[in-house]
Amino acid sequence: MAKLLLVRHWGKRKIVVVTRVYADVANKFAASAWGKKLARQAAKAKQTDFDRFKAAIVKAKKARAVRKVRRALRADKKAEQLACLHWSWRL
Repeated sequence: MAKLLLVRHWGKRKIVVVTRVYADVANKFAASAWGKKLARQAAKAKQTDFDRFKAAIVKAKKARAVRKVRRALRADKKAEQLACLHWSWRL
């Protein structure tokens, strides 16, 4: 269960900061999905042109590898279907 921060809405800044540090709010937020999303966005915003180029190259290589595997699987499936068709035709 989440820990409740007991700070009055008119609490002094010092009390609020100490309570946030004690409750480890920043690290918990960074570990959440929203915090991870913001971290990813910040990292992507800091990318240089060369970083984006390298990412595009990696993405293209991965797509090429996936395409190669899918083609092989498709060819195997097609060969299997033709083999089944061939044998059923003979019967």
